[in-house]
Amino acid sequence: MYPESSPDSDYMTYSEYMTQLRQDLGDPDFSILDGCAPHNEEEYQTMLAIFQQITKKENN
Repeated sequence: MYPESSPDSDYMTYSEYMTQLRQDLGDPDFSILDGCAPHNEEEYQTMLAIFQQITKKENN
């Protein structure tokens, strides 16, 4: 029923990822339904930039 792969990575856990995103986005209620933790800082920054664009559009 559920995929065998973990949403965690060697870089950070999924929980750490969501906590960091909420902090960086300034939105304690931010959540995503599907995904996994990034594998490095570059990947995190890419995802952060995408979510910043999405939340910016939602707030306008």
